[in-house]
Amino acid sequence: MDFKFSHYITITTDFGYKDSFVGIVKGVILKHNPYATIIDITHDISPQNIIEGAISIFTLKDSFPPNTIHLVIIDPTVGSSRDIILVKNGKYWFVLPDNGLISFIYFFDKKENFSVYNIDLKEKNNISYTFHGRDVFAPIVGFLSANKLEKLIVEKKENFSLLNINYPKKEKKFIEGEIIYIDHFGNAFLNIRKENLNDIELKNLKCIYGENIINFYESYYLVNKGEPLLLLNSFDFLELAINNGNFSKEYNAQIGDKVIIELK
Repeated sequence: MDFKFSHYITITTDFGYKDSFVGIVKGVILKHNPYATIIDITHDISPQNIIEGAISIFTLKDSFPPNTIHLVIIDPTVGSSRDIILVKNGKYWFVLPDNGLISFIYFFDKKENFSVYNIDLKEKNNISYTFHGRDVFAPIVGFLSANKLEKLIVEKKENFSLLNINYPKKEKKFIEGEIIYIDHFGNAFLNIRKENLNDIELKNLKCIYGENIINFYESYYLVNKGEPLLLLNSFDFLELAINNGNFSKEYNAQIGDKVIIELK
């Protein structure tokens, strides 16, 4: 494996925006690499919501320069013996707790060079049990982005944690799925992806959600304002949405709600 890292670092956390946590993590990274370029993805992941974080980092896809380091801290068991892992996938690196955050990338976007390593600091001083973001993750990505591997312990890892993802059930005339994510606009992502719809005319799809029947359209603007639609979004998930509205609020949509997609 060619361990080569860029100075670009993205950060995804559930730290929120009220407290100083995010700024502190950035400060520690810059202490170890003052030339790092740090990009916020989001710090608004629901607290301890691993599946939400896993979907968020999956959507990053090919949006960054090669060898970008994606730091992801959604870490409900901080202070425990869980490992911190370094993952190579395609052109990108991920540093994250070994708790299933890598699952959507592994199942739906795994590249030929997908590799996982345990990673840790060689020298540990005054490590808090509650803020590994500051004391462990930030120094690790600081050293990586400066290509100072001599500061780190990196060992190949064969077994790592994956979420138990519910896959859609496909029958001859329908697919049974569920809502797995709700974005800032209230759009509801389904666990049904483009790859589940091979050889199917998308324009003929209908979604049965509760007592509602919602038709497929290619884009939001093709229905009147306030009307619902089913579409294939930019990340290749089927999505339930409302043109200029909030599907989640209007329909009281929840993660895990079941849907039926009629096939014709």
